[in-house]
Amino acid sequence: MQGTIRKYRVDSGKVITVIQRIQEDLVPLVRRLPGFMGFYVLNREDQLVTINLSADPRQLREADEVASTWMGTLGSSVVLVSQEVISGPVVVEAAAD
Repeated sequence: MQGTIRKYRVDSGKVITVIQRIQEDLVPLVRRLPGFMGFYVLNREDQLVTINLSADPRQLREADEVASTWMGTLGSSVVLVSQEVISGPVVVEAAAD
């Protein structure tokens, strides 16, 4: 399993709108991609943190490209900047039984 974490600074007055658009528009796109394993969004006031999980590096690159391109369509007045990107293999995994 591979994962990418991205932090986006978002106009604080538009965070709820961006979250709703991610749920309605982006999630269905990434969910259909080969190797999709999960997509999560954390809300930190004027920051959104996305976590994208895929089965292998190639599939993760494709999912990252889709997500990054989609976030770019929101415009710089909404998503001000992608502040940090961390990507790599998942080396420890734990889930509820």
